[in-house]
Amino acid sequence: ALGLNSYEEYSLANRVVQKMLTLQNADGGFGEADSLTSTPDATGLALQAINYRQTYGSDSEDKKRVAAEKNAVKYLLLTDVKNNHWDAFGGPSVNSTAYAVMGLKAAGRKASALTTYTAWLKAQLSPKGGFMTSWSNGIGDVFATAQGYVPLLGLSYLNLIPVKK
Repeated sequence: ALGLNSYEEYSLANRVVQKMLTLQNADGGFGEADSLTSTPDATGLALQAINYRQTYGSDSEDKKRVAAEKNAVKYLLLTDVKNNHWDAFGGPSVNSTAYAVMGLKAAGRKASALTTYTAWLKAQLSPKGGFMTSWSNGIGDVFATAQGYVPLLGLSYLNLIPVKK
């Protein structure tokens, strides 16, 4: 949906988003490989797709989008750990926290409301650069760094895509 919108394929992007909304779980989140198990990663990405444009189609479709956004935000806020990060695979995750923070930013949360999360992300920086993960043995991980850098700046992927009106 993000790519389609950035190429002004608004009608097709709307169809993708509307289909995506049917995949939202009862807890408000979205899933990945197991679509029935919500994750902060998938939910954060979904929030960004939902919010690329404020209107997508009919009034009914826009109401569905707004309701899905509200439920996804609620899911993220209920599943954070210690009000400063999200876990994945049983432990703290830079990647999950990054996607969740970007999703909340895309949903309209102010950067000031996300400071506990960005402070946690900053604490995961390696002295030699990059974000450390549970598998990177104290050094920066390229994948986590690519994901974590944008929310560290108080941005989401939406800030990186030009919006054409």
